[in-house]
Amino acid sequence: MDDDQDLQAALASAVDDVEPTDRLTRIRQETRSNVRRRRTWLAAGGASLAVASVVTIALVAGAPSPQRAQEPAASPSSAPTQKTTAGPSPEPPAIESTYSVFYLGAGPDGPDAPADTLYRASVDSPSLAEALTGSPSDPDYRTLWPIGSLGEIADAGDFVLVDLTDEALAERPAEMSTEEARLALQQIVYTVQAAYDTDAGVLFEMPDGGDAETVYGVAVGLVEPSPALEVLSLMSIDEPAEGATYQRDAGSFTASGRGNSSEASGACFLRGDGGFEAGPYLAQMSGWMALRLFPWEATVDLRDVPPGTYTFACSTDDPSGGTEGRGTDTDTRTVVIE
Repeated sequence: MDDDQDLQAALASAVDDVEPTDRLTRIRQETRSNVRRRRTWLAAGGASLAVASVVTIALVAGAPSPQRAQEPAASPSSAPTQKTTAGPSPEPPAIESTYSVFYLGAGPDGPDAPADTLYRASVDSPSLAEALTGSPSDPDYRTLWPIGSLGEIADAGDFVLVDLTDEALAERPAEMSTEEARLALQQIVYTVQAAYDTDAGVLFEMPDGGDAETVYGVAVGLVEPSPALEVLSLMSIDEPAEGATYQRDAGSFTASGRGNSSEASGACFLRGDGGFEAGPYLAQMSGWMALRLFPWEATVDLRDVPPGTYTFACSTDDPSGGTEGRGTDTDTRTVVIE
């Protein structure tokens, strides 16, 4: 009996100071810590590799090698020959990736309507944060995130972590509407989900390392995407890019994008000065009976198009002629035909 009492007393003493905790909060904190450690390790590892590479190159260059003339030529993956020059070494060029970025633009009511729709566009940028905060090439679009407002963006598995760089981002600017604030969050969510090919929501982190309670005045936790057909334009052009140039002698070019239209069918036109119009070119989508956007392609025939600058416009089909539903969604690009 004394042994049982001693065992119970020991167990009670071991758990006496243990208190229940919020497990979800702890999991998120541990995940964020792992993400930070991974960033730190990558940064330190990259620096170490760079130093090791320089030391190795110096040793190899200084060692006598009578066989060097018989060595095979360096492969493309080999380190480039380094030349000693006065002054600091030049910075390596930034490596750009192509991202699908969502920008704010006018909805189906036309360019004079409030900007209340998100358009998808392909953007080449050194980082996802820079793609989201940089000025769109298409003047019909704009971003709601100032340059430098976003820091690290990392896929943490169960969520995507987005670092905010300014405490002021917790409040909504006076010139921003509540609808724009909501769309600003969706701009982030849809862009990072496309970048990481994930359905995970987004957690925003303030500069002090704590979870954001509000962003642009909107209460946030784990921010999930709003229904696609409520916040996205039902017609977005990926290609051509704004200002793209095509050769008339090529005969045609292929346009592409994402959309959702009646019978999976959209129409594209080339419109120029003096009322010139070429088309319609069928923008055939891969589907339409679902609450999402579908890829489409259109072949644009250039044989009867004189050289010049044109507006390339693609629209969804509206069988009601504007009497029902949301109307026609349209996206445009400026293109040059030579």
